[in-house]
Amino acid sequence: MENQGIDQIVQYVKLAASPVGLLAIGLFLFVLYFVVKTSWAKWAVLILFANVAALSFTPEELETGKLRAFMFPVSILRNYGRAITVSMLLLLLPSALMATRGRRQSAFLPAAFAFMCFQLIVAARLFLTEGESGKALLEALISIAQFALLGYGLNLWMQNLKDVKTCVRAIALMNTTFLVMSAQQLLVSPDLVLAGSRFMGVTSNPQAASILLSSTIPAYYYLLLDKTESKKLRIFWGLAAGLAVVFLLGTGSRTGALMLAVGTLLFFRLRVVKLLIVAPIIGVFVAVAWRYTTDVTGASSRLLDGTNTREHKWQVMWADFISHPIIGTGSSKTPENSYLATAANTGMLGLLALAVFVGLLLHAVVALTQVRNNLGALREVPNLVIAGIGALLIGAIFEAFLLGTLSFVLVVLFAYMALLAVALDAAQHRPEEVGHQPYAV
Repeated sequence: MENQGIDQIVQYVKLAASPVGLLAIGLFLFVLYFVVKTSWAKWAVLILFANVAALSFTPEELETGKLRAFMFPVSILRNYGRAITVSMLLLLLPSALMATRGRRQSAFLPAAFAFMCFQLIVAARLFLTEGESGKALLEALISIAQFALLGYGLNLWMQNLKDVKTCVRAIALMNTTFLVMSAQQLLVSPDLVLAGSRFMGVTSNPQAASILLSSTIPAYYYLLLDKTESKKLRIFWGLAAGLAVVFLLGTGSRTGALMLAVGTLLFFRLRVVKLLIVAPIIGVFVAVAWRYTTDVTGASSRLLDGTNTREHKWQVMWADFISHPIIGTGSSKTPENSYLATAANTGMLGLLALAVFVGLLLHAVVALTQVRNNLGALREVPNLVIAGIGALLIGAIFEAFLLGTLSFVLVVLFAYMALLAVALDAAQHRPEEVGHQPYAV
């Protein structure tokens, strides 16, 4: 069986030795200088990193070899997506590893470390699968680097209130960047961003697009309610949120709609009045965007379809787990449920690691709810964190994104965990500071 991991490494080496690769290395070193020397560059690269990770090929493209003719620069970013994603990971690693604790007490959230351990177990099980040892090694190295950047570095990048707000803006801009890239293609060639009548944007399928959109929309809520944002910016965030909701409805994804509903309810669970403020604002922009995006709204009726499209696949994964309960089959390809896919692929060993991660994450969330009244200027952060993490954990019931690496969704998950860590750190270790303005983490 072909060893995909070794082949990928060989392809990277050949690409680096080509004229295009040498030019890319020069650009890499140029950008690296700014990432290390300036604070804004690392956040800009992180936003682009997440969006390039979301670019992928549809099954039809992989089968026929005929690629969607996206416009520049999306075409270049997608065609060399994995290499560019790895390059940007390497670009950000020095800044992450050079980050100092400053006044922070926690270098990382325990749940983030537990998630890396879970990913390493998934890679270890893959290593035992015939012909997959090279890919497993590559996935293990990526998982460690991903934790170093997103679990450790991203957490320590936030040293004050300004940094926290920058992180929230980065989450929102990850969504906005996807909207811009997809809208660009929609205006020129609508068929390139549609799977039948369902919107998928520049991702590979409508489900991926819906999870991307729904997991980041809560950041718009945060920024719309932030009184320190300028009026122009709040209008911009409202417009982006409206377009995001329209595109989400256009995916026809019930998973995405459920994640949006869960995220919205959790964000405003204690602030119904604020929901009554935000909902009309976004609603106006939804109405405007809906009028000018009729090409992508045809599948919205699918949200009311009660057909169970996952039952058979869930049964297959459950049968795989029952037949190999200890270490799983290592070869289950059904991506319909993170928890069942973990059971089918890695057995009880992987399930235990995933349970530890989810348990530590929920424990940290509960701890945050207990200290939220001590957070002062960060009082909206718990609402954002709980909404984002809650939506992702619900979404994981229907999609197996927790088993991936270097994906848009995992960047967002780590960003929420970093915000969770900084809020806990502030409230638990320096309660005398967080209740006053200005706030210093």
